[in-house]
Amino acid sequence: MLALARLLLLILVLCQVLCQPALAAEPEFATSADDILRGLTAPRPGSTSGTGGSDLKVAWGSGSMKKLTVLVEKDGSPARREIEVPEAGLCGGVNLKIEFDVNADTIRPGSKPLLNELGKALTNARVRDKPVEIRGHTDADGSDTANLELSFRRAMAVKRYLAANFDLDAGRLSVAGYGEAAPLAPNTTREFKQMNRRVEVVLVDKAW
Repeated sequence: MLALARLLLLILVLCQVLCQPALAAEPEFATSADDILRGLTAPRPGSTSGTGGSDLKVAWGSGSMKKLTVLVEKDGSPARREIEVPEAGLCGGVNLKIEFDVNADTIRPGSKPLLNELGKALTNARVRDKPVEIRGHTDADGSDTANLELSFRRAMAVKRYLAANFDLDAGRLSVAGYGEAAPLAPNTTREFKQMNRRVEVVLVDKAW
């Protein structure tokens, strides 16, 4: 009887593991200025255009495309833009685990060291004159509209921090809020949702 109970428990555990949505590849998060710099300057196939590109496309590689609505900064205010991204999702950016207060754009103190590493990377001679897009992302909790606005405000908070604390030209920093539209993982667990709540930076052809 004890052996049967153990067997049933093992089967239950295996079912939970096998039924848990899996990631094709564990996403990488940069933790240092060197990590960020390597990610920003790594060669990528195709265009490097972000939403700041003249054709409003993110088109790395081939394949079918899908349309997304994002919020971008225009004269200090959010403006809606329609862009196209690969069905497989965004690529080419550097993901950062920058945390904010719940449903707010207040950067938590524990994330300031990572923002300082980002500032160091962006002032490096290899990229200091290149336009950068700061992308905000959320999980799928809440409405699409609220998440879009929240992701924009969080990306703006990162831009303000960088502009206030580093010798950076704010004009080369674009901001885009993607809301819940570009997750790294399914929004099925607390860990996956935390992974999706992130800030991403990418070099672009030109800033907004």
